[in-house]
This record gives sequence, C-alpha cells and structure tokens, in this order.
Amino acid sequence: NNILAIMFDMNLLWENYVYYILKRAISADYSIKPQRKKHFWKPENGNVVNLQPDIVIERKIDGNSIVIDTKWKYQSDVSIQDLRQMYAYGKYFNSVQSYLVYPDKINDKKNIDIKSGKFLGDKDVDDHEAATCGLLFIDILLEGKRLNREIGKEIFKVLIP
Repeated sequence: NNILAIMFDMNLLWENYVYYILKRAISADYSIKPQRKKHFWKPENGNVVNLQPDIVIERKIDGNSIVIDTKWKYQSDVSIQDLRQMYAYGKYFNSVQSYLVYPDKINDKKNIDIKSGKFLGDKDVDDHEAATCGLLFIDILLEGKRLNREIGKEIFKVLIP
C-alpha cells in the first residue's frame, strides 16, 4: 500500500512555538532571542564548541537573563544531563533563572505547572541567591479543545512575577 507521510521535527516545532508565543507576549523591558550562541570550548586542533540555549530572555535595564530550553518529551522529573546543561547555560549567559519547558496535559485545570529547584554548592552564592532551574509543564490547549492564545502571557507571569 502506498501512504503519504508528513514528518515534523517535533523538538524544533515545540522550540519555535514556545519562542513565538513568548515573543508575542514580551514587555518592552525585556528582549528575547532564539538560539543565542557563546563559545564554550576549543580543542587544540579542531572547531570551537558552542553553548546554545533555545531561548534567552534579557532584562534591558541590567542584562540579567532567563535561559529556557525546550524539551519535546514527557518528563515527570529532570535528567541529570539536562540539569548540567542548564547549569552551564546559567553560568555562560549570566542567568540566575533557567527553565526546562515541556508540553503537558495537566489534569488540575491549570495551564502551567512548575517544579522549582536550586543549584547547590556554589561557594560564590548564598543559598537564598542560588541559581534556580525550574521545570515548566505547559498545556497549550484550553479545555483540551483549542489553542490557548494567551499562554505566552501566562508563562511570563510565572517567569517574571
């Protein structure tokens, strides 16, 4: 049998969707950039390795940033590799807030669920000022039926209270 298959890179689609809903909702006090690169490591012979988070939101007044990495997978808890990645992003992009963003159908009538955590053991930072890494679980559908067009604003209320 002949079939027609349309395949999408869901990781890339999710990343772009999250970027555009945030871009539409961002206030004038912030700027948002996708796929911002910084040099991370250079071997003696070879090419530079870059760090490249999916989304960086910067506050214009002081340059503080929020780093976001999107993940198209079901995740009830965070992997150690993702945490290490977010820790490095935070250091290189001057961020005390970082978030892993997952798609999720939430059963408790909320569109966004967050699990917060802190990076420990950083001798330069007191515990109350420790860098955070949160998990955001986002349900982009209203009542499971139609796209929530205000989800970007709802995300910003969580990111920047």
